[in-house]
Amino acid sequence: MQVHPDLARLRSNGAPQPACDAALAAWRALPHVVKARAALARLAAGEPLEQLQALARLVRDHAVACAFVADFVELVVGSLRAEPLAQVPLGHSATPGMARLRLIEQGRCCLTLTALAQRPHRLSPSALFEDGMVHELVVAGEGEALVHHLAGRTVTTETIGLEPGVRLVREGPGNARQIIQIQRP
Repeated sequence: MQVHPDLARLRSNGAPQPACDAALAAWRALPHVVKARAALARLAAGEPLEQLQALARLVRDHAVACAFVADFVELVVGSLRAEPLAQVPLGHSATPGMARLRLIEQGRCCLTLTALAQRPHRLSPSALFEDGMVHELVVAGEGEALVHHLAGRTVTTETIGLEPGVRLVREGPGNARQIIQIQRP
């Protein structure tokens, strides 16, 4: 029986994915990741985002968000070259055209990296108004979104162009957004 070298390497090593696990630990130990994790815990405990500078900068400043993502990609995703069958032990979900990776979770708060595939303009017949706070910052790519605001029985909608640095904020059940087009992932 022929065993692929990647499988043989995984079977021969005591830890199933030492490079991936070490890379994730190294990323989590970076000072700005430690600060973001602590700030997210404080947010989960009820502290306002405005008082949590490390987290506020991360969700508002494009350069800070890009550096945060770049470190994750360099360390963790880079480790997958050595261990292509490894699974990064983070929460994740996927649907056709979209993947989400929960980078940090603290209580009911999480910091998520979302990747969207290119897709043509498409309107969904419904929008989800969620009771929660969501801060989204476009790190890369271009697209278009509809942002809906509910006040009483009136819904107003505006179209927002998505490009690096654009922020979308939804606070409470009166706001929703729909990604309607991705021109460049």
